Amino acid sequence: MNIDQFVSIISTTPSADNSQPWLVSNDGQNLSIRYFHRSNTPDPFGAFGHATLISGGALQETIDTLLQLGGQPTSQSIVRTSEKTWILDIPTSAILLANPDSDYSRITLRHTNRHPFKPFGGAIPTLPSGEQDCKVSVITRSSDISILASCLKSCCEARFNNQELHEWLFSSLRWTEDEAGSGSGLDVSTLHLPPGGRFFMHGIAPWERMKFLNKLGLYKLMALADTMPFRSAPAIMAFIGKTNWKDIWDTGKCMQRTWISLNQQGFSVHPYYAITDLGNRLKNGELHPHWVEPVKNAQEDIRNLLSLNHDEELHMLFRVGMSKTIPVRSRRLPTNAFFEPAQSIFDENTE
Repeated sequence: MNIDQFVSIISTTPSADNSQPWLVSNDGQNLSIRYFHRSNTPDPFGAFGHATLISGGALQETIDTLLQLGGQPTSQSIVRTSEKTWILDIPTSAILLANPDSDYSRITLRHTNRHPFKPFGGAIPTLPSGEQDCKVSVITRSSDISILASCLKSCCEARFNNQELHEWLFSSLRWTEDEAGSGSGLDVSTLHLPPGGRFFMHGIAPWERMKFLNKLGLYKLMALADTMPFRSAPAIMAFIGKTNWKDIWDTGKCMQRTWISLNQQGFSVHPYYAITDLGNRLKNGELHPHWVEPVKNAQEDIRNLLSLNHDEELHMLFRVGMSKTIPVRSRRLPTNAFFEPAQSIFDENTE
């Protein structure tokens, strides 16, 4: 397998709003991948932000899966950290020895489906076999899903009142075929919008307009629409782990492994991150005082429902079901967009 094919396959890894925040350096001995914020908007996460670590773990899982499918050992990718970033190292020899003709579709066909789901019918999703990097709780009881949905709604209401998150989302949306074809961000066609929804979303893109409409209660309608498919989901999967960076990273590995497995089994997956994101903002003192109590109450209800230990937190939720429609998939950047010449950051002392 050549390096371009390798990078093209691993670029299908999920990331926050399809930001694909990775940069690749090749010194001939190792392919090194680090965090890279591509947007010209402020960075809401950073190299060691929770969402970044989740996608970093997912990236390592993708790499290990690819090497295994290509006939190579899965233990050859190594993560190291510096003060500035994390770095994934993969020996170029392991990449070049991987079989380019192997079937990598289990990786490349992984996808998000934001549309409504139908019940499982006779099919029951199963988790990947083997040792897991985190705890996965499968919730199917409607009363428990209703509690989760109420918590999600509270966090979504806070999210739609947050300028940073609003501007991040709208900077990520791609409205036209040409924009979507660039391979970055979220193709608006992937969203489950009602008739006229695209026009409406255009209208609320400026934050000052959204801020004004929120005074009339728009955020409540937005949060309600966001949580309705969740509330009616056949099943919810909760990914739970400890709070240090390595456990968050390992949860990303577990998430990607599970996601690939579910899609292979024929199930659709829609990730929900608002509860975790707003919970982290609460801990970091980044919420407007008006939203502290609602988000705090939602986090407490989550802890009780999922029986979280004092050192555990919810890292991600999956809505899982059977697809009613074939989803549109956001595209990926061209392979050459990920490369850079080797830089000194890869020579720093790491741990």
